[in-house]
Amino acid sequence: MKNLKDNPTFCVLPWMHLHVNTRNKVLPCCIADKGEDYNEFPNSTDGDINEIMNSDVFKKIRSDMLNGEAVKHCSQCYELEKYSSHSSRKHSNNKYLTPDLENRIINETASDGEYDFDVLYFDTRFSNVCNYKCRMCGAGASTKWYEDVDYSIKGPYISIDNIKEYCDSNIEYFKNLKYVYFAGGEPLVQTQHYEFLEWCIENNLDPELYYQSNGSILKYGKYDILDLWSNFSKVTYSVSIDCFGEVGEYIRTGYQDKKVKENLRKVCDFFGSNKEITINSTFMVYNALFITDFFDEIDLEPWVINNNVYPQLLIYPEYLQPKVLPKELKEKAVSKIKNSKWYKQFPEKFEALLNNLKEESNEELWSSFVEHTKDLDKKRKENLLEIIPDFGGYYE
Repeated sequence: MKNLKDNPTFCVLPWMHLHVNTRNKVLPCCIADKGEDYNEFPNSTDGDINEIMNSDVFKKIRSDMLNGEAVKHCSQCYELEKYSSHSSRKHSNNKYLTPDLENRIINETASDGEYDFDVLYFDTRFSNVCNYKCRMCGAGASTKWYEDVDYSIKGPYISIDNIKEYCDSNIEYFKNLKYVYFAGGEPLVQTQHYEFLEWCIENNLDPELYYQSNGSILKYGKYDILDLWSNFSKVTYSVSIDCFGEVGEYIRTGYQDKKVKENLRKVCDFFGSNKEITINSTFMVYNALFITDFFDEIDLEPWVINNNVYPQLLIYPEYLQPKVLPKELKEKAVSKIKNSKWYKQFPEKFEALLNNLKEESNEELWSSFVEHTKDLDKKRKENLLEIIPDFGGYYE
């Protein structure tokens, strides 16, 4: 296939991207479906980077993709593509698949999927340390969840113990590093994140930095992130906010509306033309009724334009998808969205949400949502109906 973007199963990431999760597993990407084959994936310490990325599981993924075969680990992107034209797979192909890289992939990938690997894109979750406990999350990405659930093994998990030593030992594979993605846990409360930035500075590397942060902190111990960012040409600071005010604070326990807005204003004042702020908002059952109100409020802030708000449809857990809402509430949400000026201006941003809301309501999923929410409310001394009274007639 001459144009790899036309291949409905192809994703460029297995040819240029290194993802290590908080448990030190090397996976195809941060949203890969681990499933029953989790142990097939190597740890970051099982060899050098080229050896790891040419393990049997990665060779098979590359071979299957080039042959147009669906990859079981890519189910989340396939699911998203049912609802809209957007997915991580399509985004990655559009952003990273240059003509030179495409030519190299076609001509240098062996029939069994072996490929001489270079890290062009580094995405390591250094730890599950986090100062939030968002309702759609869990202990795998937040140590704060240990307060609510009695896990048999409690972290924090550290993916790579000594990040500078690891990078030094693999420096030949980092020499062409172009992109780095930081997410969590919360990267700005993880020491390894700062140590990696220092390593890049020491080795004269200037990759494009992209953050997915909760916006809660700009200084950590001896580190001031704004000082470190001044050493890099391009930084994108994406903040996870699903709603402002009490709805936002309910969804992401730990979020403080006033503090996050104050930090965003500081970052806005600091950033120049090659640095930008974006907002990543998750569409889910909790905010489906309020998403256009959120856009209204963003419009009043100086630190972001509405075209830099990137809504993502939540896929897992399924009982938190917007489609679980009772029929009357879904109709209310759809009407509110379609009558808003934001839908008229940016219809593509609401496509996945609206398509998800079109699906039939499912009483079993709604019951799971109610059970999950009531359990967390009891542990956190919160009350959903005080925050979203619209649910009252259906919640009991």
